[in-house]
Amino acid sequence: MIVLQFLVFAASFIGGLFIGLVVHELGHAIAAVALTKQKVIAQVGTSKRPFRIGVGRLSLRLGISGFRYGWTEYDRSGESRGTQVFVALCGPLATILLAGFGSVWVYDLPAFSWPWLMGLGFIVANLRILVTSLLPLKMRNPLNVDEEWLSDSLDIWRLLKK
Repeated sequence: MIVLQFLVFAASFIGGLFIGLVVHELGHAIAAVALTKQKVIAQVGTSKRPFRIGVGRLSLRLGISGFRYGWTEYDRSGESRGTQVFVALCGPLATILLAGFGSVWVYDLPAFSWPWLMGLGFIVANLRILVTSLLPLKMRNPLNVDEEWLSDSLDIWRLLKK
């Protein structure tokens, strides 16, 4: 029984990680679309041929391969520092809202029930995304090892330091 419960938790964690990354990147992307006049691309996963969805200036690319990676692309060079900071903040804010939604859902469920385990996996996955975005980290782009990615907090720190 405990093995099955662990498998349900693990599956919910993996699903929550993918859904959480999509929402996190959409938080950045929607803010960028709202505050800029540019085309914005939000991508989750490192698939060479991701599934693509486009709405106006927003393009969402989803791939299963490397799904623990996500990023949002737009030309930041012409944007104000305040705009860039706000766009960087909106990803973690979306993650907090999603983890909060999961917490509200799990609150009244009996502990260790199947829905509770699924909700817990979802919450833990989103907290992992939140912690990763709030720690000042540099990461290598898995598609281009010469390129570095900055976590949201390190990006904000560098923008405010200028």
